[in-house]
Amino acid sequence: MLLCLACFEDRLASLLDTATDLRLFEVRDEGVQERGKLPPPLSPLSLPADLVRAGVEALCCGAVSGRLLHALQDRGLSVRPWLRGSPQEVLAAWRAGELETLRMPGCGPGACGGKPRRGCCRKRRGHEDRREFPGKGAGQRP
Repeated sequence: MLLCLACFEDRLASLLDTATDLRLFEVRDEGVQERGKLPPPLSPLSLPADLVRAGVEALCCGAVSGRLLHALQDRGLSVRPWLRGSPQEVLAAWRAGELETLRMPGCGPGACGGKPRRGCCRKRRGHEDRREFPGKGAGQRP
């Protein structure tokens, strides 16, 4: 399987649109082999066609807009967004089936039981905000 990691310098780009390196890796049972890089796309919406043309089957990236995510998926790409880490960490987690351990902090799609994002995840799950603010009681904002 040809896997693409959307990187910025020595880590996954925090936002797919800002990736400067699209690194390709051939992932097989016997190991992972680097297959080079793709040039950055002319626009984010040309990315799906570029990846398909290169034979990419899966993409690991940071945050991604809904429009771009749907365009990638409509082209048949398996997209694993909302991830963080170095390429080595992502590849190791991919092979171990543990990509969820690299999920970006916060509330990405699926992080809260697949419910639509609206407000704070903690509030939706019935938790109060228990942070202390100077001069205020627990959970009270200044």
